[in-house]
Amino acid sequence: MNDLLDILKQMGITLTDADDETKKALLKSVGLPTDVLDPKNVFLLNANDLEASAGKKVVAGVSKGKEQNLTPEVVMKHMKFSAKEIKSLMHLKVNVDEATFLGMAPKSINRIGLLLALRGMKYSRVQNSSQGVEIITQYPDCVPQNAKDYLNSLIRKQEVGKSGNATEIDLLDNNEKWIMSGVVSGNIAIACQGILKDYPDTLVRVKSDLDLRKCIDKKSELDDTFVNRIIVGGDLYVSKYSKTLPRKVQGTVYFVNLDKGDPENGKPGYINKDTVFPVTETIDCSYSLSGFDAFFTTDEEGKLVGTLPDGLKTLVVEPAFLKKDYICKNLSVVLKFVEHYQEVMVVDTKGNILLNELIEICDEIDAKKTQVQEEKTVKPVERTTTLIEAEEKRLGTDLTVMDLLMYVRSVPDKYGKDKFSDNELRRLIKEAMKYTILTKKKVMDKEGNTVDSINFSQFDTFIEKLDEVIEARKPKTEDGKTDGDVIVLSLLTSGNLVSQKMNEMSHPAH
Repeated sequence: MNDLLDILKQMGITLTDADDETKKALLKSVGLPTDVLDPKNVFLLNANDLEASAGKKVVAGVSKGKEQNLTPEVVMKHMKFSAKEIKSLMHLKVNVDEATFLGMAPKSINRIGLLLALRGMKYSRVQNSSQGVEIITQYPDCVPQNAKDYLNSLIRKQEVGKSGNATEIDLLDNNEKWIMSGVVSGNIAIACQGILKDYPDTLVRVKSDLDLRKCIDKKSELDDTFVNRIIVGGDLYVSKYSKTLPRKVQGTVYFVNLDKGDPENGKPGYINKDTVFPVTETIDCSYSLSGFDAFFTTDEEGKLVGTLPDGLKTLVVEPAFLKKDYICKNLSVVLKFVEHYQEVMVVDTKGNILLNELIEICDEIDAKKTQVQEEKTVKPVERTTTLIEAEEKRLGTDLTVMDLLMYVRSVPDKYGKDKFSDNELRRLIKEAMKYTILTKKKVMDKEGNTVDSINFSQFDTFIEKLDEVIEARKPKTEDGKTDGDVIVLSLLTSGNLVSQKMNEMSHPAH
């Protein structure tokens, strides 16, 4: 900063004295944060000096009573440019203004690249219909990305000072390859609509959160089909007045407090089987969901198809959907969801996890079953493996290797990915299923393949055999003992969900 003040002084530009309160007021008037910028580090220049120096030959210093011209070399020396940089930039005939600009940029940005960006930038600024602006910048292919980002940030800061808000965007081709950058203010949706109209066959990436509730309301009269050509770099807040959703969201998609509809009377909610979700990892649909069956539809062949996007990791629902009463009443649909979306973790707004709730329900059933079994004196007879012709798999009753893999993964302390890879655990499960005490049968999975399965009621027995297989594979020390202490945790099993399901199916409510 001292070097810059020296240069300004040599250019005949002096500082204007002002107290801290005046500086704070000036900072606030142009939208700059007074709680971050220390007024003591803010310097105000004399506007008259700036006007006087415009278009005139400015003085770098006085030597023996003779004025010397302020040259780019002098500026670059004040800014502590290297000799190599000065030589390279002078070869490109840098002027004083360019040298000053380059000197104030972060040192991490290549000076030559920034100069090429500054000279080769194509810039357009137009007003849009939402009392905002659309600014589009384009750079030569040789310009480094950090130089583009730096210039765009300066443009954004300038626009913030004028309008109070501005959003950076990128224009992409259909393969999501960068074409050019820009800044918009005002109604972001309307600004994006205008840009996409001017640049057909492109996509717009909004480099921040996008709140469609503020962009599209009841009074909005616009064709919202353009929204599916938007990619959101942050979170998305859905508007109940727009059914078209962006193509991709890098943050969370919030479907919150939207119309649930009345499915029993044929009135679909906002989220229904026809909803086309953006590609995202997290969806929050709390207080907007009518039931888990909203995430399924039927294809032309009559097969059930999921509508949630590939790659989804987390689905947030309201607490009511994880209550025991709701799960038991809608067990068939819940199990269908869990089986179809095995990679999706369902949580409520309080942090409870659906799979844990299912396991807890089964644990209660297992406890009741154990009490009844203890009253019996007849020792169960070991059954030999029974193979029958393949029949259609019963959801929630017949457990295949893939089903067993999903359930045991719910106990990370024993079967987590940090202990076994998917391939390792799959091999262990197959080995455990070879025990003759388990009754197996052939079923057809959803891909039409014939695979082995066991009944849900044998899940506890299967876990015992799986632990035996794992224990047998552990390396032994010389004295025959395993290395380290082995802690066997009690698994909250889903083994008797089938019993619960049968009980529910016989309930008068069904």
